[in-house]
Amino acid sequence: MLTLMLTIGMVFNAAEAIDQISLSTSSDIYYSGDYVVVFGNVNTIFENMPITIQIYHDSNLVDVAQVVVAQDGTFVKSFNAVGQQWAGEGSYTIRAQYTPTQIAETTFEFFYSDD
Repeated sequence: MLTLMLTIGMVFNAAEAIDQISLSTSSDIYYSGDYVVVFGNVNTIFENMPITIQIYHDSNLVDVAQVVVAQDGTFVKSFNAVGQQWAGEGSYTIRAQYTPTQIAETTFEFFYSDD
């Protein structure tokens, strides 16, 4: 019985590793007018299935895009930080979702500039 439980645990951990997304930005701080560059990698690639990238500020959706995942598992998207939705300063959350179980989040700081 103990051996069976260890085997199940190992299979579960292997499945978790397959479903990972790495997610990063080109900077930790952005200002209005900057391009927020979001990039990452998925371990499992599904043909013709885009990754959805959402940017939130205070639980409000600021921007969203569906991005094609390259054959090597990488993705990249630039968001132009302009417009009324980018008026709030503070911490912004980026959420990337590829499948119901492949979800990653990261944050950056945003500051408004009148320039």
